[in-house]
Amino acid sequence: MVKKVVISYDNDADVMYLSFGDPKKAESEELAPGLFARYNPETGDLVGVTIVNFLKKAALSEEITITTPTTTAL
Repeated sequence: MVKKVVISYDNDADVMYLSFGDPKKAESEELAPGLFARYNPETGDLVGVTIVNFLKKAALSEEITITTPTTTAL
């Protein structure tokens, strides 16, 4: 099933949010400094990614690659 991806950016905080489906409350796990995977606390499904200091990270590289962890429903 393909879900829509909602991308939003907070210019004041320099934070990029990617939500798979409509944005919703989630639990976060820091995968790397400033890179957070967001999970549905009830199902364990990945529901989004948050990148802190997005423009600073983007300036360091021509490409940003995000590998999402594999999860299974609880």
